[in-house]
Amino acid sequence: MRVHQRGRQPALHGRDRPPVRPARLQATHRRGPERRGPVRYRGGGGRARSLPAAYPALTVTRTPGRPFGFGGWRWDLLGEVRGRTLEIGCGWGHNFAHYPAGAAVVAFDYEMDRVRAAARRSAVRAGRIPLAVADAQHLAWADHTFDSVVGTLVFCSIPRPELALAEVRRVLRPGGRLFLVEHVRSRHAWLGGLQDALAPAWLRLTGGCNLNRETEATVRAAGFTLERQRTGYAGVLKLMVARPA
Repeated sequence: MRVHQRGRQPALHGRDRPPVRPARLQATHRRGPERRGPVRYRGGGGRARSLPAAYPALTVTRTPGRPFGFGGWRWDLLGEVRGRTLEIGCGWGHNFAHYPAGAAVVAFDYEMDRVRAAARRSAVRAGRIPLAVADAQHLAWADHTFDSVVGTLVFCSIPRPELALAEVRRVLRPGGRLFLVEHVRSRHAWLGGLQDALAPAWLRLTGGCNLNRETEATVRAAGFTLERQRTGYAGVLKLMVARPA
């Protein structure tokens, strides 16, 4: 989810965003997989500066063994990731510590500030996770590049998730899998109705986060078959592991 400072314009996506000079991030992604063209670099304007300090406290845990809270969802999702892996919308890099040793990860976000923050994570400094600035709706990597694609709390904010999922299908190798944890519209009538009522205000407040998306239906409509799913928090949070049909 993204929150923008009051009075600032929401972050733009895709071709609407002004270009940023690629040289600013050359060193952070030089070891990434081969791509069919240059990564689309975008600016980092529009990110609020009021929540970053609080957000990690809500999503990261240092508990030994299986973590609790959202850290447990990351642990559950990422433990199965294998091979060449693309993380969509890496944000501040909170997933990095949860990847197994067998995953060769490259990660990106569309906001420059978030990529810079993620670059301070130890896994990036050690050279294990190359970074880039890119748009999930127009991936620059070649067809059949990745064994796994990962997204956590990101498809709520992609303007056209069906385009991003089509790109995921393209860059996945045969037999590759998509790993998602997303907040979705609850199937409980009262809670889903509340999400519907709050959605317009929430979209404006956060600068683009959709509170009530039917992400599972969107994933299926994009041609994926769900292998595993898990719901929690009264159906608001959903874990999905899927393969192209």
